Amino acid sequence: MPGVKGNFISGWKSKLKRNEPLILKGCEKTTNAFIDADSILQFVIHDLLPSSGPLTLNVGARSPESFLEIAKTLAAGVGKHLEYTELDTQGENIKINTTLAESFGFTPPDLLSVIKRFGSAL
Repeated sequence: MPGVKGNFISGWKSKLKRNEPLILKGCEKTTNAFIDADSILQFVIHDLLPSSGPLTLNVGARSPESFLEIAKTLAAGVGKHLEYTELDTQGENIKINTTLAESFGFTPPDLLSVIKRFGSAL
């Protein structure tokens, strides 16, 4: 994500566990730029390795979701109430095109399911 240092979803989870409010930049901006390691490994092991030649592919979640919805889902997975401050931003929505990866067998996961599983994991 442009301008982001490190894995901000992990940072959000840590803050939620400590009952700290999140700072959301552009609550209604959307993205599908998240994916879980299981989806990547499934794709690489079962679909991509049998292919030949070097490839450059984009992978991401199936549908974009707003940053506010992602934060709400993460908070529900952690079992905490979401408190946040919204900062206005002029940033763009971030949509990763996964068409080429899908032609090799990649199945984009549901973003909110990935976030909820991550939130509920220890």
